[in-house]
Amino acid sequence: MAVMNKLVKQRKESILSYTEGNRPDLAVAEQAECDVIYSYLPKQLTTEEVGKMITEAIAKVAATNIKDMGKVRFRCSPFILSISSFHLISSFSSLMQFAYKGNGGAEAFTNGQS
Repeated sequence: MAVMNKLVKQRKESILSYTEGNRPDLAVAEQAECDVIYSYLPKQLTTEEVGKMITEAIAKVAATNIKDMGKVRFRCSPFILSISSFHLISSFSSLMQFAYKGNGGAEAFTNGQS
């Protein structure tokens, strides 16, 4: 799965380069390849699903401070690895830092306030 995610990332970078280089024909071809690769990847989790997963993991491991972040990440990692959206992975990391600052944690994340 990591290889497939890498291929998607490469295609997206190529699409951006071709678009900036005024080569829409090549960008369209790369997008078509990207769509084929996506068809083999598992369904992407939504922001709400990731937020719910993190909320449950925090509760399960009784996370109370930054030292517990590793336990939460370990509990979520099998699911996070299946996400091909780098945005959600980034949001996951931000949420972990946000949650331990006492700013609403996963509840704020699932309500779109992250």
